[in-house]
Amino acid sequence: FAERARQAPRVAAHWANLGAARYREGDEAGALAAWVAGARLRPRDPALRRALGLVPPADPGAARWLWIAPATPDELWIIAAAAWIAGWLGMIRSRRVKGRWLVVLAGAVLFAGFALGLERWYGRPLAVTRSPEPLRLSPHELAPPVGEMSRLAVVRVQGARGTWRAVEDPEGRRGWLPAEGLVPLGS
Repeated sequence: FAERARQAPRVAAHWANLGAARYREGDEAGALAAWVAGARLRPRDPALRRALGLVPPADPGAARWLWIAPATPDELWIIAAAAWIAGWLGMIRSRRVKGRWLVVLAGAVLFAGFALGLERWYGRPLAVTRSPEPLRLSPHELAPPVGEMSRLAVVRVQGARGTWRAVEDPEGRRGWLPAEGLVPLGS
């Protein structure tokens, strides 16, 4: 399933199957990451919504970062394009600028803004922690901890050095975690 998801990352069913396989193996972090990737492609899929209920994120901050919009960016782009075309056709047909067509054009711009924002939100490099892990000040085992990351916490990956990843948690704490303890979102 992992190979299928790598070959066709825009197919939600591959992510759903990968999440189910990882969940059955006991890899809840891998399951959560795969199911979130699938749900972002098909946000109204009831099977993916049920699956996400099996492995809730560690805290409200993690849940906020894994938020899934009710529509995909592609759907929002289609709505924006349709409203844009309808607005201009309405103005051309009426041969003058009317308030209702300006509202339709403004709606098109608004939906395009939502689509762009959602693409940026989904494009952030996030990872899920496999187990409780100390967040280290620098990338080595002897570095002092600056905090503790719980199992199924979500972090934003900001860089890499060898087998370590520079991360930031939803509370703004920054530090280093070993890469083997992280599951990148959508992998």
